[in-house]
Amino acid sequence: MAPIIQTDPARPRRRGLRILLIGLAVVVLLPVLAGLALVAFFDADSAKPRIIAAMRAASGRDLVIAGPIRLVLGLHPSIELTDASLSNPPGFSRPQMAVLRRLNLQLGLLALLGRRIEIDRVVIGGADILLETNAEGVGNWRFAPSPVEPAPGQSPAPAAAKAAMPFIRIDRIEIGDGQIAFRDARMTAPEVLSIRALTLTSGAADQPVSLTMAASAGGAPFTLSGRIGPFGALFGAPGQKLDIDLALAASGAGLSLAGTIADPTRLSGVDLRVRADIPDLAALSGLARTELPPLRAIAGQTGLTDLDGKGGLLAGFALRDLRLAAPQIELGGEISVTRLPRPFLGGSLRAARIDLDALRAAKPVPAPAAAVATPAPGPGPVPTRLIPDRELPLDRLRAVDADLNLAIGELTLGGVAYRDLSGHLVLRDGALRLDPFTAILPGGPVRASLAIDAGRPVPPVALVVSAPSLALAPFLAAFALPAYAEGNLRLDADLRGAGRSPHQIAATLDGSVGLSMENAQFDAKRLGEALNSVEMLRNLKPGFTALRCLAVRMDLLAGAGTSRALLLDTAPLRLSGGGGVNLGEETLALRLVTTIRLGATGIAAPLNINGTFLAPKVTIDAARPGAGAGAPFGLSIGKLGLDQLLPGAVSETCAHDLAIARGQTPPESLPQAPTEPGGKPADLLRRLLR
Repeated sequence: MAPIIQTDPARPRRRGLRILLIGLAVVVLLPVLAGLALVAFFDADSAKPRIIAAMRAASGRDLVIAGPIRLVLGLHPSIELTDASLSNPPGFSRPQMAVLRRLNLQLGLLALLGRRIEIDRVVIGGADILLETNAEGVGNWRFAPSPVEPAPGQSPAPAAAKAAMPFIRIDRIEIGDGQIAFRDARMTAPEVLSIRALTLTSGAADQPVSLTMAASAGGAPFTLSGRIGPFGALFGAPGQKLDIDLALAASGAGLSLAGTIADPTRLSGVDLRVRADIPDLAALSGLARTELPPLRAIAGQTGLTDLDGKGGLLAGFALRDLRLAAPQIELGGEISVTRLPRPFLGGSLRAARIDLDALRAAKPVPAPAAAVATPAPGPGPVPTRLIPDRELPLDRLRAVDADLNLAIGELTLGGVAYRDLSGHLVLRDGALRLDPFTAILPGGPVRASLAIDAGRPVPPVALVVSAPSLALAPFLAAFALPAYAEGNLRLDADLRGAGRSPHQIAATLDGSVGLSMENAQFDAKRLGEALNSVEMLRNLKPGFTALRCLAVRMDLLAGAGTSRALLLDTAPLRLSGGGGVNLGEETLALRLVTTIRLGATGIAAPLNINGTFLAPKVTIDAARPGAGAGAPFGLSIGKLGLDQLLPGAVSETCAHDLAIARGQTPPESLPQAPTEPGGKPADLLRRLLR
């Protein structure tokens, strides 16, 4: 009997599966083994010429590899090179755009067989990259492919071969211990970003790249994270927009940037949204490289776009839907800035409120300078002018053009609120015009216009101001001036001059200026101190007293002013008279009648005020022509005597001079205030008794 052979029906299936797995292993391992064999016998250093030629063809730049190229075997074979640099195009600040101390590329072997270059990881150490623009605003990060010249004896490659560029994919880039600097053609020194660690991780070829960075600028650390890409858009791949979604954090503050850039190589087609949340602005001083004020709780946002047809973001940009909020300010509007071919600032800003007192209080206090032993300075030159002759920085007006509309709902200055400020400022080729400027000040509205043309050799200046009711005390306090008076001042000025310094402008002024006040408070003691060369003015009591009226009108021609009205009428003191001033020579020629009320007695004396603005000379005119001989003074005794002492000394005289100061026709029925007391004692007695 033949032996019975038993079979396992599952064995053929296991054998078939084993054969299939062996076959698959062979299929997988053969290219791997072939790649390992290629790596083992490949002389990487001999590939330098081909690598350099390929970089030249792809970018139009020269690649220099000073160190060796070597292969590192392992589970992830890699290529290492050291001391490499990539050239800058002509016309930039230095020969190299980028310098690398070391570069490590981990390759995907399987992709090489399919004419693909897949780089699993790029590690860069000691990078020094300079991004800059030339005088035309073109960035050195713009690469232009360059045709490869054939070797001697070789024919040019066919067009099809030139087009067959290998596909390159990079999964991960790591940069450590390096720096990236940016320099504009107008900058004297570049802005440097020191990188401690930067990682870029890519997904699909058409997807953005994930980014994390720890770096510092100006010694201030910060972190940056988010997504940017796709990777090809960074290098100008046609038709690819750069998507951006980044967040920066530094010293507790946060800044986000989101949107797209249509052409990253030109920084054109920019459409970004910027948001900021800053708990303490002073904490960012290191990052800003300047001392920032300790402003807190700042929140802002804006849209950032380039200006179409203006050469990209570096040539001009716009901040649209700008909003800024802080305890001291609330601001909105839009601003556009054009840098090429000529700087221009335009737009409209609207502030619901600005607290200048709080902003000035938060101004950084400069650190005290180290004490240095120096000899005591000798006496300086004695000033010869009150109006400074130092040249104004008018040439700065020729550096930029502007067209701005400004509006402020409420401005706090000196503890006083000014409302509804608005102005339109235009600056073209050095010609500045602020017209109109309007505001509601304490006491009433004000309207003004200012024009300066710095484009002319001798710049003309024009100023027109109309302030019917200006509260004087807060105005003086806002400019840190002593409180000479309290009340509402009317100011009317229409002045035109020319020059490059305040003194030159004053010496050429034409026009008029008028000041007027009534029913106010006045510190007469301060005037007495100013005129302390007159013995009888030294006994005035300090403090505020009633001011019936102040009326001053000065007409100017070529810097020479002639008084049409000059009257100060207070309870203890009355001044009236006229004369002239010369703003060019800074001299005075005034004749006043000074009446001092001492209780029930009034003394009137004619005064001459001559000399210079810095050294006025006040003398009593004891023998003025027209005055009675031996009667330089007028005297009143009794409570009613002073009001009857001189023609025009009554309060109604204010109406006459106030009308002149305000450019109005004075009432004809009212007598004008005399410039000197009427002559004989008998005349004075008759006025007392009538």
